[in-house]
Amino acid sequence: LSRFYSPESIGALAVFSALLGITAIVATFRFDLALIQASGDEADVLSWLVLISALPIVLFLSVGLLCWGSIIPEWLNTPSLDQVIYWLPVLLCLQVIWLLWVARLNHQGLFKKIASSRVIQVFFILVVSLLYGVFSGEVTGLILGLFAGMSVSLYFLLRGAPLSCCPSIPELKSVIKKYINFPT
Repeated sequence: LSRFYSPESIGALAVFSALLGITAIVATFRFDLALIQASGDEADVLSWLVLISALPIVLFLSVGLLCWGSIIPEWLNTPSLDQVIYWLPVLLCLQVIWLLWVARLNHQGLFKKIASSRVIQVFFILVVSLLYGVFSGEVTGLILGLFAGMSVSLYFLLRGAPLSCCPSIPELKSVIKKYINFPT
């Protein structure tokens, strides 16, 4: 990738990835990690809790980017993120779902599927990034590579793995009460 992209583009990808990683941790409150020790019914409720807790963060981030999206790259001293910073909420949604499903598969002991999805993810990130890099060395190609890799990986993970229907409020309250200290 360093042959096709400038150091500035690689650095912008690093900043973007850091923003994505930090917001994913905040959005999930790390309840996805609680899935590993949860019982079967609790795992389904925790899965919904992760999705429900991520929604306000994604909405807040989207509104924040709409209001201050052009200023944020300046604050971060990465002007090449000017156009791609708006991909952050979309990739955050994909990242949250990916983290959730990896935790669910971890809970079920399906490690081969996790490893396969990660290989698929990296393959598509590289292919899309390289193809875009041949024609244009902008950071957009690296972000599109992330998007393609996460999308294909999620498709692979989600195939044939339904999520139970939304739990009731008392079920959510019970699981929140049990795992409230987990994020700390």
